Amino acid sequence: MGTAEVTKNEENALLEISILTRARLVAADEARRLLGLLASMPPSLRPLRWGYYEPVRIPFDDLDAPLTEWGQSFIWKGKKTHGSVLPDDLDREHGLITAGAKLRGLTGDEIAALEKFVLSACEAFDADLGLVHPVTPGEAAEDWGGALLPTRANEYHLIVATIDFQRCLPDVYWLNVFGPSYVDLFGRDRLLSVPVGEAREIRSELIALRLSSKPCELVEEPTYMRATREAIKNHLGRDAFCDQLHGPDEEYRTPDFFARPR
Repeated sequence: MGTAEVTKNEENALLEISILTRARLVAADEARRLLGLLASMPPSLRPLRWGYYEPVRIPFDDLDAPLTEWGQSFIWKGKKTHGSVLPDDLDREHGLITAGAKLRGLTGDEIAALEKFVLSACEAFDADLGLVHPVTPGEAAEDWGGALLPTRANEYHLIVATIDFQRCLPDVYWLNVFGPSYVDLFGRDRLLSVPVGEAREIRSELIALRLSSKPCELVEEPTYMRATREAIKNHLGRDAFCDQLHGPDEEYRTPDFFARPR
């Protein structure tokens, strides 16, 4: 990758967060806990405005206000961040928590705060999967699993849904938080013994796998980090990951997300 292309990717990289929760995120106590986590982030990251549709205009200064109509999509925006909550109101998929920010505008402390938020949310809401990743136009062009989608010129987002992960895992991302379904699929010992990156157990049946100390390394050293990601796929089993060499009817090794009671 040439210098100009690396620079373009750095300028357009978005740090994207997606969390699939076993908790449905429809109950008032779940809403209060989630809103409390959002409010506890640093001032530059926490929500400033919220609403149920765009444009959001309601000041985020009363944590009880969103509860009046909680259960539909909740959208928020902050100084540097944006995000949403999509409750599972039909009890047939996961709850979904998303957030994002321009990578170049984030300090090291802010990235650490976002990582802390993801780990806390995964633990609080029994996540099956939590992902944090710097999404770039360059990587989106090579996306095999269809999880990186454009929303405007040179801007791509990490879009996840239960139905997609019931087919296969699209890739390995900068931070991967594997919950009960994936710990059952891969095995605790195998997840904790990855040959590259850093794996740690957050609690029973919740394991975080991080590729590198900083997400910008995936933008600055994409070839090296691609090799790291492929090494992890080999270790965990490539039959669980989407592969461009296989057709749409290929069967992959996948978790049974709702075999356990929620």
